[in-house]
Amino acid sequence: MDLDQQEAELSRLIAANADESVVTRQVDKVEGIRANLNKMRTLMLLRMRQVLSPDQRVQLNRLHEQWEKDHRRPKGDAKDK
Repeated sequence: MDLDQQEAELSRLIAANADESVVTRQVDKVEGIRANLNKMRTLMLLRMRQVLSPDQRVQLNRLHEQWEKDHRRPKGDAKDK
């Protein structure tokens, strides 16, 4: 099962007021999948950087910094809470 399916199952269990031990096992599944996806993403980014030339890495860093600047959330945004 993928992350969306496991998260849906977790939501279903919570809504059904399932036993805490059952919810805990489902949380462990969801968080395990999420951790694995984050690990794969990080390794993918590492491998991408490894094939870039030094000049390309400098340019990538500039683009990333600009993206961060353009997409920075204002202080007090609801997502910051």
